[in-house]
Amino acid sequence: MRARLWLALLPLILLAACRLDDGDSPTLVKATAVSGQDMVLNIGYARVEIGRNAIGTGAGQLAPGSIVSLTATGNFVENAHVYSPVLRVHVSDAAGVDVSGLSLSPPAAVFLRYDLDAAGRDGNAVENLLVLKKTGAATTTFIYSATLPVTDSQFTNPEPGWTLVHVTSFSDFAVTDGGSGEPAPEPVDLDGTVSTVLGFTVFELENAGQTIEANLAVPTSLTTTVPTVQALNDASYDATNPSGATNRILTVATGGVDYTTDAPGAGVTLSLDTFSGVNSSGTLVGVLVEDGGTDTLNINYEFTTDSAGAITLAGAVTDLGGRRTIQLSDSGQTISVAIIMPDTLPAAPFPDTINFDAASFNAATPLDPSGRLITVSQGGTNYTSDVASPAADVDVTFASFASGVSSGGITGTVVSDSGAPLVINFTFTTVAANGGGGGGTFTNDAPVYVDTDPAVESAVVFDGTNFVALWLSDVGTTNRTIEIQQVTTAGVESGAQVSVEPTAALQGSGGMAAAISPTDVLVVVGATGSNPATSTVVALVVDYTTPSLVQQHTIGNGTFPRVVWNNAGTGQFVIAYTTGTGVSLNTLDATGATLSSASAFLPGAILGGLASGGAADEVLISGPDGTGVRAQLVVATTAAASGSAFDISTTLGGGLCAFDIVSGRYLVLAEQQNGFVVSPLLRQLPVGGSTLDAQSIVLVGFEALTQAATGDNAVMLCDPSSDFHAVVGDTTTGPEQIGSAIIGAYSGIDLDTSSDGPALASDGAGHFLAACARGAGGFSVIRFTVTP
Repeated sequence: MRARLWLALLPLILLAACRLDDGDSPTLVKATAVSGQDMVLNIGYARVEIGRNAIGTGAGQLAPGSIVSLTATGNFVENAHVYSPVLRVHVSDAAGVDVSGLSLSPPAAVFLRYDLDAAGRDGNAVENLLVLKKTGAATTTFIYSATLPVTDSQFTNPEPGWTLVHVTSFSDFAVTDGGSGEPAPEPVDLDGTVSTVLGFTVFELENAGQTIEANLAVPTSLTTTVPTVQALNDASYDATNPSGATNRILTVATGGVDYTTDAPGAGVTLSLDTFSGVNSSGTLVGVLVEDGGTDTLNINYEFTTDSAGAITLAGAVTDLGGRRTIQLSDSGQTISVAIIMPDTLPAAPFPDTINFDAASFNAATPLDPSGRLITVSQGGTNYTSDVASPAADVDVTFASFASGVSSGGITGTVVSDSGAPLVINFTFTTVAANGGGGGGTFTNDAPVYVDTDPAVESAVVFDGTNFVALWLSDVGTTNRTIEIQQVTTAGVESGAQVSVEPTAALQGSGGMAAAISPTDVLVVVGATGSNPATSTVVALVVDYTTPSLVQQHTIGNGTFPRVVWNNAGTGQFVIAYTTGTGVSLNTLDATGATLSSASAFLPGAILGGLASGGAADEVLISGPDGTGVRAQLVVATTAAASGSAFDISTTLGGGLCAFDIVSGRYLVLAEQQNGFVVSPLLRQLPVGGSTLDAQSIVLVGFEALTQAATGDNAVMLCDPSSDFHAVVGDTTTGPEQIGSAIIGAYSGIDLDTSSDGPALASDGAGHFLAACARGAGGFSVIRFTVTP
């Protein structure tokens, strides 16, 4: 038979020199403290052990001759389930006068038996229970610990059905699922709504005067079988894993103070009596603790709910190439919705309801003109209408539509890749976005899966014959290796995959970029982390045919570097990166051997883009600085400023830039607000100038655009969600979009998992290659074709 764990936890073995009560009485036992002897009292359902070293004449010690008694008393916990008798431990002197001021050292051990079956029927595992100690009007709450409990604050479960606390003084003790030891206040009626979010059912409740706002979140699985009783306390919610499947939490805002069950000493009992869809009823009784403080709130709520009100979204409509794309979000940017459908929809008369389900979209033919799809991003998870099992089914009703200005509602169910459903109820309004459009086509081939080993960041260049795709692997001998694979202009592998291993510990979180000279000198830049003040930027000169690492340059502190080749003079590589104070820039000679010292630009900015100005001895750096987007022209051969820094935008963010061969201009990205949606705003800038052209276009954008590549007939842009655009500048009409935007989720090519999206390169003949680091999924490439 397994030895009782409490004997191991507190080895007060009953020795001969021990004062022991035999515990014959079921309601009362007494013993007298004797110097030099341990004291053990046993009442059957409870046991108290006081070590001999706690008995003495010192301050706080139990004086010899003191009388300690155990007895059952009344139920002092009136607003919680109580699973044990209430044990009173009382101390008096030989004359019968109460003893106070105890501070026992070592502490005493109090074991208390509780009804394990009753707790289980109420849904309470031991970690959900509390041990309460009441002294006068003060109540101390002991929370569960799986190991030796902390004195006066924790309890442990030495064996099933028993609790153990270590205390320095005595009072009344009970095992409960919460409660304050005070009578519950009068019931307060709350009502509200219910919604389902990421596997949790969320109750949003308030009283008639709106002086109480209560938010309750429980796993949706707990609402499927009612009635149910659940304990809400510090142990029921893991703040380090907020999406944990068993989390249960209640927060209450009242009187300007926030209270929570996620705090030591909190304990609330949820009784969910009915639950049908969004209609429910139940009670919340117990004690919450001030969030970040010590004040408590004693509650007794009775609640009912009905259907949740619709969430308001706003956004913009873009029509391109026979597609109508609607981007929506809520005011807090916590929900993003994309609707893609033929531009013949909606149709008069209004209202017009359009259904989206698995049958309305074929992922095998994503460019089918009749296909329509809705995606919802919420809480870091993407949901879609293109799921047959479990079934997704969404109705989008347009109450009105005229030239992109519309209003309506969205109801139904979308489903995540893992099969989790999300019930949605939105209302929306839109405005028309200026999407540009220069005709032509923009298409992609199917992805080519190059490598199945982990790939955490990527880069790609074109050497005049083949694309050279590079990615950071999992750890090699010591550091992450740079894997290298040549890919033909047809988008297929050429030759064997090779690798080099730098001596620097490059990380995917620090970004990666590459550039190549006309003589095939390849420079790869990366960083050891994402903190610009402590990470180190490194430049590597790589011979990818040998393969070998020719040079390794440690540039300095910074992160997310970019590199371009500039033909001026004898030619040089220009490297820019974000530092702790702004943006810095170095040059590397044509051989890759000589690195210049750093020059600092754009104080307070984050590097967003770096572009070489064609045949000009010039590069453009740009990025957001908190007030908008700033830019600076730099002389490539000297790394010196050319003129002063200037604004691209004074609102929002952006900052990506590229040089467009077609127009001979820079293309620069800022952002524009459309309703609640922030969309990319594409501007033009002449070489050598700081005044933007007046014309601009707004692109379909779900995230800030982060990658760009210059081709002979277009510039290709993308974002971290693998949404791609082909654009071209025009000195007369301004920038234009070629074909339709290719939306990663819509086209099934949202493969890249890095924070800055797929790397891009052009072969100079109408083709582009996207290099996708897929994390644990490996590495893929996708070829695109642009036909103006």
